[in-house]
Amino acid sequence: MFSIDSIAIIKVNSIDHYIDIENGSWGENDQNMTGWTLRRDVNKNSKIIYKFPDHFILKCQAHVRISFDEDIDQSCDTSSPVITYLINANGEEKASAIQTLQSL
Repeated sequence: MFSIDSIAIIKVNSIDHYIDIENGSWGENDQNMTGWTLRRDVNKNSKIIYKFPDHFILKCQAHVRISFDEDIDQSCDTSSPVITYLINANGEEKASAIQTLQSL
């Protein structure tokens, strides 16, 4: 897992299809996530899987769980990495997670 600043992808669960994001900052550092997106790269195909709604604030020391469609991972070649990106409203990558899916 990789993050810039205090916003991080702390877990990607491809079995139950959710992503946990945390604001690890202290004090008055709530994060306005209006316009932020989650993107998954699977088999070199990129897809926005979630767009944060207007006025969404992630409070400091809080986390949020985002569910995603299981069809995204079903098309994955198990030898290819799956990369999840958290992108801010300016198009800058703020966090990412790389995983290789295993066949069930």
